[in-house]
Amino acid sequence: MRCQVLAIQVVLAAAAWSGCGGDKPTVKEPAPTAKPAPPPPPTVTASAEPEPSAAPSASAAPTQPKPSGRPSIMMTGDKEISSTFGSSPGAVLSLHGADGDATLKIPEYALRGAINLVMRFENAGKGFGTTLGRIVSITPQDAEAASPTPTSAESAGPPFELRFPTYGKDTVNLAVGMIADEGGKQKITWTVYAPKSVDATKKIAYFEITKLAPSFVHVTTSPPTEPKP
Repeated sequence: MRCQVLAIQVVLAAAAWSGCGGDKPTVKEPAPTAKPAPPPPPTVTASAEPEPSAAPSASAAPTQPKPSGRPSIMMTGDKEISSTFGSSPGAVLSLHGADGDATLKIPEYALRGAINLVMRFENAGKGFGTTLGRIVSITPQDAEAASPTPTSAESAGPPFELRFPTYGKDTVNLAVGMIADEGGKQKITWTVYAPKSVDATKKIAYFEITKLAPSFVHVTTSPPTEPKP
């Protein structure tokens, strides 16, 4: 009897299985998830490159002031010229001699400040080598000193110019004797310069020096000790 009941249950289970078509139950798979879109690339904003900073330039060399347009001071004398001169205007000092003029030209801005200047014909001596014409003394003095005090002045611009007669010679030079005081005694150091140029028609030789100092100057036929400017 128990066997029959089990057989009936088996038959019913089979019938139920066949009534469902015998198919396996359908498993619903989850819908595929869409991959997230990649993030947009970063925005590149064009920007001007910073201008390179200019390299510091070297300080410009000091330049000479523009000409003032003021006429040069003209002074003449038969034996001596004595006056005060400054940086502007320039000056031209001429001593009139029987055998020709001795002239000193001070260009504008050659002097840095005021100086007293004495230019004088000397009567004798104090020459170098073969002396032609008269000897001239040039004595710059401190314009601010209470009493005459010799000084010197390097040109701050164009060189100073000295003009002397050639005394009938084809070639002449300029002897410059710098005066120094050593232990109360006068010492003279001579230098001979060749002319910058010679005007054969006027028979005048032009010389350049870069320093005014207590000195004796004269024309000579002695050879130069300094090269031609």
